[in-house]
Amino acid sequence: MSELLKVLDMTEEEQWDYLWRVKKYVFRSLADLAFKLRDEAKEYTGWGKALEIVSDYWMRQNKTVMTLSGFWIHKSRPIHWIIAALIAKEMNND
Repeated sequence: MSELLKVLDMTEEEQWDYLWRVKKYVFRSLADLAFKLRDEAKEYTGWGKALEIVSDYWMRQNKTVMTLSGFWIHKSRPIHWIIAALIAKEMNND
């Protein structure tokens, strides 16, 4: 899981390369992949916890505090949804 969170610290180009190489998903853009994975991840029991993990990580990195919904509505980018979905999938497989 911590490896997935480190993807958030990469440049967008590095994120693209990581997801393309390691996860082998077919997608046209990060937003396209985010929508696909988010829809799939909503079925996982760890989805809510994964959203908290990603938003908490972002808040620690940016030394700020906001509500969970505030982060996901105002600050999140496609990569945040992607990482949350992958974490939820990982948690579901455990």
